[in-house]
Amino acid sequence: MSTADRTPLPFRFEPPRSPAWTLVRPRLVTALAERFEVRVVTVTGGGGYGKSTLLAHAIDENRLSPAGRDAWLRVIEHDRDPDHLLSGVFRSLTDPAAEPPSAVTIDDVLDAAWALAPERVAILLDDVHRIEPGAPSWSTIEMLIERLPTNASLVLAGRTRPAIPLTHLKSADRLITIDESDLAYTPAEAQHIAERLGANPAARVATWPALVTLQCREDARSGLDYLWEQVIDSLPTDRRELLAIAAQFSNINDKLLAAVAPSSGTTAGELVAGLPLVEPVDDSTFRLHDLWAEALVDAVDDDRRRDAACRAGEHLLDVGDLVAAAEAFALAGDREQLAEVVRRASIRPLGSALDTAEIMALLDLLPDELAEGASGELLRAARLFATQPELCIDAYRRALTLAEQAGNDEDAVIAHWRITQLAPAENPHELSISPGLQRLADDGHRMAKSACAMLRSNAAAVRGDTATALAEIDGYEIDDPDAARGSVSSRLLSLGRPELVNSHLDQVLADGVSDPFAGQAVWWRGEISPDLAWPIARELPQRYARRNMRVVQLALCSIVAQIGVSAGDLDGARPLIDQALDLGATAQPGDRLFAEAADVMWLAAAGHHERAVAAIARMESAIPVLPFPAWPYMTILAPIRALCDHLDDLDHIQLGPSMQQAVAAGAAWRAAMVDGDVGPARSLSWSQLDLLRVHVPPDMLVDLAIAASDPPVAHPALASLPDAAREVQRLAADAPEPVRSLARALGDTYRPRPSRPLHVTTFGRFAISTVGGDVLIGDRSRGKVRELASLLVLGGTVDRARLAEQMWPDLEPTRARENLRANLSHLQKALSVPGEPPYLEVTDQLLHLDPTLLVVDRDRFEAEYEAGALADRQSNPSTALAAYERAVAIVGGDYVPHLDVDEVRFDRIRLHSLELSAACRAAELLLAKGEPERSLELATSVLARDSISERAGRTAIGAYRAIGAAAGARQVAEQLVADLAEAGLDAEPETIAAAARVGVRV
Repeated sequence: MSTADRTPLPFRFEPPRSPAWTLVRPRLVTALAERFEVRVVTVTGGGGYGKSTLLAHAIDENRLSPAGRDAWLRVIEHDRDPDHLLSGVFRSLTDPAAEPPSAVTIDDVLDAAWALAPERVAILLDDVHRIEPGAPSWSTIEMLIERLPTNASLVLAGRTRPAIPLTHLKSADRLITIDESDLAYTPAEAQHIAERLGANPAARVATWPALVTLQCREDARSGLDYLWEQVIDSLPTDRRELLAIAAQFSNINDKLLAAVAPSSGTTAGELVAGLPLVEPVDDSTFRLHDLWAEALVDAVDDDRRRDAACRAGEHLLDVGDLVAAAEAFALAGDREQLAEVVRRASIRPLGSALDTAEIMALLDLLPDELAEGASGELLRAARLFATQPELCIDAYRRALTLAEQAGNDEDAVIAHWRITQLAPAENPHELSISPGLQRLADDGHRMAKSACAMLRSNAAAVRGDTATALAEIDGYEIDDPDAARGSVSSRLLSLGRPELVNSHLDQVLADGVSDPFAGQAVWWRGEISPDLAWPIARELPQRYARRNMRVVQLALCSIVAQIGVSAGDLDGARPLIDQALDLGATAQPGDRLFAEAADVMWLAAAGHHERAVAAIARMESAIPVLPFPAWPYMTILAPIRALCDHLDDLDHIQLGPSMQQAVAAGAAWRAAMVDGDVGPARSLSWSQLDLLRVHVPPDMLVDLAIAASDPPVAHPALASLPDAAREVQRLAADAPEPVRSLARALGDTYRPRPSRPLHVTTFGRFAISTVGGDVLIGDRSRGKVRELASLLVLGGTVDRARLAEQMWPDLEPTRARENLRANLSHLQKALSVPGEPPYLEVTDQLLHLDPTLLVVDRDRFEAEYEAGALADRQSNPSTALAAYERAVAIVGGDYVPHLDVDEVRFDRIRLHSLELSAACRAAELLLAKGEPERSLELATSVLARDSISERAGRTAIGAYRAIGAAAGARQVAEQLVADLAEAGLDAEPETIAAAARVGVRV
């Protein structure tokens, strides 16, 4: 979890609970109601002026009659780091309870706000004074103010004025300020709260809200003196002292109190019972107002405070809250325990380690001697793994040097361990145990022993001694269970032994493929069909992208792309491979190898064998395949064995059964296609087709299935593989014997299909054309021929008798069939394309126009619309906008306008609705993006076809207002209201509000 989550969610992402007696002040709530209409609202006042309570009341009021969405974020000290602040803002806009990404960019935040359009959203940052002037987060807040979409605004509440210039907003009427003079109670408000709390109505009451509360509850004077004399002084000494200790910490709960005062037996609820200025975070956690710490500063001596902070730190360390533990140890001045926190952070698995904001928070808490030594360098190295992984290993080497110079064996062990993990990415064939690491292992350091075992395992694998390489894994002595599981699994995969990884398909799917090592083991073992795996896996890169872990993303895109290749979706896999290659451009050679391996798999599947061989040669110039293939090579054992004549030694390497089958498949392809020997192909495990599909590119697997087709052991494989017929025809024309003869024998079973699709236009007009643009069926075609083609496009496979009856219902069946035969002849001639097999399959009973050979504008439109909707659901507005605009551009008029049958009429209505929805959504996003002119164009085009579209009307009103055309906005509002009334429809609340903004009453 990120540091934003180290306190319970309500504290961070929900406004405080207001006691029933608090005063709702309409004059201020009304002012805050305008937060959705301006760019920035500032609420400034000292402690106890009721800023948070006011914001909570404004949020409650908005829930009754929503004018927009409120996104609450309680600012904490760590938010002075921009990464941490952006993470918090992003989560407040999305789902605070979801697992946070390791790093969030400002573009992620902008997209999250933009994705909520047309809904307006106010981002409320409470306690911004915790970000001191000059902190880099103020620059981030400035950028947010400048770049937020037009549907978003910012509310900044704190004790001091925001440390950024805002005057330019005030002059443009885009700023609302509320300060202490506004927050102070008026005499009437003070008297009202006094009466509500049962105070003496004749008493003179102050105007400071916190003091009013105290006075009314205790009938006393003012300030901290009052808090001390009338509240604290009345507490028993032991409770007062425990309160003084607890006030040091951000939040208190029963476990924390038990740690700091084990003999007290007091619960958090008992400690704060009846006290003012206490905020419940949840049912068992409370936050004391800062005034308590100020008032209790002398209640206990420094030694007791330090002792309590140490015990609190130990408790927080035990529960894994590392940043909070470091804060406690920093309060105590305990240098050794701070160093221990760094060690705990540094041994977490790299892929799921602390995020960059947590790392910076820890660095800020370290004294200079630790920050400038090995502890600080370990943290900086961990941050580099996420941001600049190619520099990470050098940072760990610097940490090792600093640790050795200081005689710090604990930090040296961690640095050695990380270097051992990362070094294979440089060159796995040049690793050895250094004297320093061996000494630490001999001295009994468990992690040093593990590093030595890993290096001995690697050396044994390079020698070809896989039995020893596996046995050395037993020497891993890693205390952290997650780190231990990840280290063992990754080593087994790198040794080509997925069968030994403790993973099961059901558990991998139930966990949402959260463990990449378990997922890869299941995949390599062939336990899931590529056809089932691809729809699941293709979503993973998008899901993991927000973690901003470049090395992880590189490997993930590469492996997922290979799943797409195995499923036959070369077009879907290619963008992932290109993304991986881009990420690999600055990566270490071993990491870059993953992307290059995916490229080889794709090239082999696409039939570009010469290019694949050249790519393998480039890979080997950095890291050779032999004597033992590095992990990325494990993903392409079949194609490299098939295409490279110098890698036959792969046959003798001891791998697990799954990977041996991959090598065997590659060797069998080479035997059949180069040497003319089909025996090895027949010996493959054709009963494990999914396993073969995982490791062998589809075209190569078709070649192998053809080679193994007599006897027909591989016929089931041919029937299920993509593009088998095309490959059969290719090999029948150009393949070495006996593969050519085997392919010819299969020719009747696997007829060739056209190699290029036909393009079908259904919107505005009906037409069928070639890829080159030649119109085969169009406006000049016979009406019945065009109708026949339309029905085949819509139906795919159609019964001839029923089709004749449908097209000529008034004729006798015999005459109708004759008419069908004549028009069918014309259609067959029209759909004849030189050099291509027939597109239309005709039998005595059926007509079939294969939908996989058609590119239909309707399908493209629906795909773009769904892509936009998916991007919307994923809060990716830029992708959504592009998809919606493409969808709208596809539609050139009514759907199949010349056909008047029920199914077409209903589909026409549905598609028309989807088109208007796409146009409205694009218009909303353009308006929020700050492009009102383009938004207006789309919105008015919708209104021209659907005058009572309230969504389009509201967007047009907003767009006219944005370009300063008040008259146009009013005219749209008046027309929309009139059209709704004429249709007998009630306007939606949002429409009423939009019309009211331009002076039109509904």
